[in-house]
Amino acid sequence: MEDNNALFVGLDVSKDRHAVAVAESGRNGEVRYLGEISSDNASVGRLVRKLARPGLRLRFCYEAGPTGYGLKREIETLGHECAVIAPSLIPHKPGDRIKTNRRDAEKLARLFRAGELTEIWTPDAAHEAMRDLIRAREAAVKDRTRKQQEIRSFHRLQY
Repeated sequence: MEDNNALFVGLDVSKDRHAVAVAESGRNGEVRYLGEISSDNASVGRLVRKLARPGLRLRFCYEAGPTGYGLKREIETLGHECAVIAPSLIPHKPGDRIKTNRRDAEKLARLFRAGELTEIWTPDAAHEAMRDLIRAREAAVKDRTRKQQEIRSFHRLQY
């Protein structure tokens, strides 16, 4: 199924900056690197407005990672599709060991256009908040256990 009115946008995301590449629809559509943008919401909004044109469907994707799902929610709020991709399921060529932000963004755009990427389930804001709460509780329990063990160890040393 070919989507001739779509632009596939690959984002290599990090905490401070996002590398952006686009792949035009069609088998021979051009793949080009647009550069890096700041990771703040205003910069992402400017990028989306710059790429959007009437009748053109924007389809964004980026690798799941420590940056979370805020970018996906932001792009979807602006009215466009965004897929979070499982990093372990991205096809790799043997010997392709050089990783740069530019190459990663271009690769994501190209593979997304070809339909070779696996999207992961992304939690909504309530699910993500619950996950954060559970992680914080687990960290607090581990910390409390560690401190109790230190206190017991200290008492043994004194006797």
